[in-house]
Amino acid sequence: MPRDEALRASATPTGGSGRRMQIGGGKFEIRNSKFEIAGVVGLGGYTYPVHEMGIAIEVYRTCRETIEEHGGGRLQGVRLAVGELSAVEPDLLVSAWEAVVFDSPDAGAELEVRWCPALQFCSSCDQAKERSEGSWMRVCPDCGFPLQVSGGDELDVLDLTFEEDGPADAEAFESER
Repeated sequence: MPRDEALRASATPTGGSGRRMQIGGGKFEIRNSKFEIAGVVGLGGYTYPVHEMGIAIEVYRTCRETIEEHGGGRLQGVRLAVGELSAVEPDLLVSAWEAVVFDSPDAGAELEVRWCPALQFCSSCDQAKERSEGSWMRVCPDCGFPLQVSGGDELDVLDLTFEEDGPADAEAFESER
């Protein structure tokens, strides 16, 4: 399945003990309501842990805490900055997010990922150096001076939107986690 289709796919339950859902081309499994074991279900039914699931869980918890600090409500969406050097795959993070909010009072809340590239700069030439995506140069191709890398390490919640006076069971849902 192409990556853009996976990002648009919706989460659907597939049964089992705990929650297992098909999202895009892979399956995410949450084995209990506290998200103690989570990952991508691969060949042979083995669950491969992915750190994007843990990141999605923590982003959700951070959003819920912020919403409660402002009087409560239902989460509608969150924008997250993800840097090229953060070792986070945006498509996996979006899929993990869909799994996390799937059966919650905030079901349907969207995660928007803003990609932040890393830049390479030569202080000798006083210029940013172009590079092809995924490739890194250690020295300037023009003068041989070591290049400086800046940016690309972001992993920040930029903002969130929520409806005030959300579902009455939001607090009960959080206490289960």
